[in-house]
Amino acid sequence: MSALDEINKTLEGMGLSTSPFPGLMVPLLFWLIVLESLAVTFSLSKMLSIPAPLFQTGLIVVSALLALVAYTTGAIWDATIFDPLYGLNGKWLAKRKRPFALFPAGSDLERYRHLAVDALLPTNTKRISATGEGVYRVTKEKLIESGKWSQVSLVLSWSKAFRSLILPLFLIGIVCLCFAIGSFLSIWAGNAPLFLLIAVGCLIFALFSFIPYLEWRIEHMIKMYDLVSP
Repeated sequence: MSALDEINKTLEGMGLSTSPFPGLMVPLLFWLIVLESLAVTFSLSKMLSIPAPLFQTGLIVVSALLALVAYTTGAIWDATIFDPLYGLNGKWLAKRKRPFALFPAGSDLERYRHLAVDALLPTNTKRISATGEGVYRVTKEKLIESGKWSQVSLVLSWSKAFRSLILPLFLIGIVCLCFAIGSFLSIWAGNAPLFLLIAVGCLIFALFSFIPYLEWRIEHMIKMYDLVSP
């Protein structure tokens, strides 16, 4: 049992569940930290002459909107990264060792996907193809109907949480890099080393966020297919 399973099991024993929340709460906290840092650095509340309570409420509302946008737009990584690597004809499905010693191997996912196809195809011939097309959708429906979806939804939510951070981190990193270059070239005044440090940190964290995003999404899918397989 993974650490995420242990957390969810403990919380369920208390009558609670975190499964729906990480995907939205993590980007919300991220944007709150970013906007709060900007507000403190540039004294935005005084600059805009907005009362502190109203200003803090505005920060929360804006952070929530940005988190929702990040959560929604994060789906682009499924189409551009996950599907080409781990989809039905993914390049890394045959990998038994971690590509670049960082990213998850795809052989287990391929094996469990085939097991799910074998189990579900006889009763869903119009919805699932022999190649696996449609198996995720049918598997999800089966788990929801049987009340087992909560067993696999937490790890998916954490995968989406990190997926939601990738694009904002890239954008912030690029903006800070532009500011750093402009400061080095004396185009505008600014703390070039600080901007460069923030840019490098954001870009590195964005790249490493792909690891938990892919790792936990694959773990989620393997658990799904395992539950519907003999």
